[in-house]
Amino acid sequence: MKKPLRKIIFTLSLFSLFLLGGIATADAVDCRGTHGKSFEQLASETGATTVIMEITEPMGSFDQTITSGGIDVSAVYWKFNCESGTGDKKTTETYYVGYNAGSCPADATCTLVQIIRGTSGTGILKTYIAVIYRWAAGIVGIIAVLVIVISGIQISMDQGGGESIGAAKTRIMQSLSGLVVLFLSALILYTINPTFFQK
Repeated sequence: MKKPLRKIIFTLSLFSLFLLGGIATADAVDCRGTHGKSFEQLASETGATTVIMEITEPMGSFDQTITSGGIDVSAVYWKFNCESGTGDKKTTETYYVGYNAGSCPADATCTLVQIIRGTSGTGILKTYIAVIYRWAAGIVGIIAVLVIVISGIQISMDQGGGESIGAAKTRIMQSLSGLVVLFLSALILYTINPTFFQK
């Protein structure tokens, strides 16, 4: 029961971040005090030819990293701006810090973004579909469990009215059917590509 509660809390947190447009603390910081990486550094750090893209609204668990072929193909980063130079030569640069690797600089305006890498556009599409599937599967699982629990409470509190018990039983059967379809879809995806669920 703890796991569905964690997913509900996570979903509400994600929704709050979506409404707020990210997490903000202050303005840009001095680049000399940061330990982040530029977008170009993120693209080249694998040592291979890598296509990289940024999603402005992370999906799934923030601390989840999806690895395939020795490359972190999906991970959440703190994104922030920093300033270098002085006077007319002052420039603003964007840097990224891994969500698991550290925290956003205290004086920076930070947002959470998801970085997806791939060896080609097809690889990025595959990773993106995997991230969406994991996110959607979690939401569907939470809803199905909630419907089963609420319908079970409704059945136990019913005082003999046949119609409400029948409707609650129907909802439970439909939720169980949805969970079976979810499981079968995961089985099919795993059969097609065993690395689909690698973390």
